[in-house]
Amino acid sequence: MSRATLPPLALALVLAPLAGCFADEGESAGGSATEASTGDTSGADASTGGGSTAAGTSTGSGGEATGTTGDATSGATGDPTAAETDSDTDTGDPGDPLIPELYPPDRRHSPITANVAASIKAIAARAQRDDQVFAKVGASATATTNFLHCFADDAKIDLFGRDYLQDTIEHFRVDLGDGTTPFDRESLCAVPGWSAGKALTGDPSPLQQEVDAIDPRFAVVMYGTNDINLGSVTNYGGAMLTLVETLIDQGVVPILTSVMPRDDDPDADHDVPAYNAVVRAVAQVHQIPFIDFHRELVPLDDHGLGGDGIHRSAAPEGACVLTPDGLTHGANIRNLITLEALDRGRMIAVKGLGSLDPATDQLAGAGSPDDPFEIPFLPFGDRRDTSVDGAALIDVYTGCAADQDESGRELYYRLEVTETTAIRAIVIDRGDVDVDIHLVDASASGAGCIDRADKELTAKLAPGTYYLIVDTFISAGKETAGEYLLVVAPEPT
Repeated sequence: MSRATLPPLALALVLAPLAGCFADEGESAGGSATEASTGDTSGADASTGGGSTAAGTSTGSGGEATGTTGDATSGATGDPTAAETDSDTDTGDPGDPLIPELYPPDRRHSPITANVAASIKAIAARAQRDDQVFAKVGASATATTNFLHCFADDAKIDLFGRDYLQDTIEHFRVDLGDGTTPFDRESLCAVPGWSAGKALTGDPSPLQQEVDAIDPRFAVVMYGTNDINLGSVTNYGGAMLTLVETLIDQGVVPILTSVMPRDDDPDADHDVPAYNAVVRAVAQVHQIPFIDFHRELVPLDDHGLGGDGIHRSAAPEGACVLTPDGLTHGANIRNLITLEALDRGRMIAVKGLGSLDPATDQLAGAGSPDDPFEIPFLPFGDRRDTSVDGAALIDVYTGCAADQDESGRELYYRLEVTETTAIRAIVIDRGDVDVDIHLVDASASGAGCIDRADKELTAKLAPGTYYLIVDTFISAGKETAGEYLLVVAPEPT
């Protein structure tokens, strides 16, 4: 099994907030354009406002932020075209294809390693789709005309030197038969106020209606802002898993996006890291692209948001003006990073490149007490199936004064903490599956149980060694084994 050299947990915890994508975070722009509220937590973008200053974007094939004004995502020069003639181009050791690439918190775009590229290609091979079409799936931040619409009109675009992205704009600027392009189409599955579950409601669902209407190869997806108000991160995770799997089964490559800060509501903002950890984990376990929009907004004054603290601002010159001033606004940033993600996806699913990034962070361990899965950084995610994975070693967690029958199979995850750390551990199961989450001390035993829960638990951990054990509950003598998604997120204090 391939094992990567991984950073200590305490170091990884600070990477996301400290590694901002802009060298100069810029000044808040008074009167900047913002998405207008519609009475729920999503609304439509307005179109006027003031400007301010910031440095540029990121460089490197991994889309990692460097605080420079260079281009991002596809090579040292930001231009992927040099590699387009070689469909087998790889930039690193593909490793064991059975070991998923972990998605670290210090990147704008999740890595597209050989393993991830193979996953994207496998999805595309499931069905014939229009490679020049993508669907927009989400709530107000996706339905607004400030999201991508301006890429349909050259007069509204300033790439600020990112000329390599013009090919991707032209590639997706195809007439859908009604006078619109994927950029400016009003999606049937992008509606203000919607949650992830709403996209799946009905027969056919809005998601299915949009797929049937435009035959997309890709789908740009962002839900979570409204889901937070519904109060169940596990329901959100279940809906996102179902949504993603619905797209994948039909040969549509999902591109998932983290949600924005909730400056309008401190309680909601407290939950944003957990919801973003869930959507990151959903992308990771399916080895599909993930865009960390939240990370790009954190360094900016007012987080690139408008006066209501929840909807994105747009530059007065337009949301596709990707100058340093333009990129002090959340709408402009999302347009840039989404276009970059579409460019990266096109390089793999359409151009056939073998990878864009080297393999660096692969899951280590086997899930047993002697060789547990290692949690190298937060947030962390992993998907397993207790009907086939793990071993039945612990029956009862006596350390938590628990009498539940947990004699089914369990899997072990080790967490090394080097400084006091607050965590939120979430286990998402669906259908008849019922697995529980247990926080255990260094003994990795039932007697060492510190806390347990059916769905999620929070804990403030002192330095030391801990285990998170996902165990199968026995109900009326029946083992409720099956697939789960484990997510471990940093918990704001």
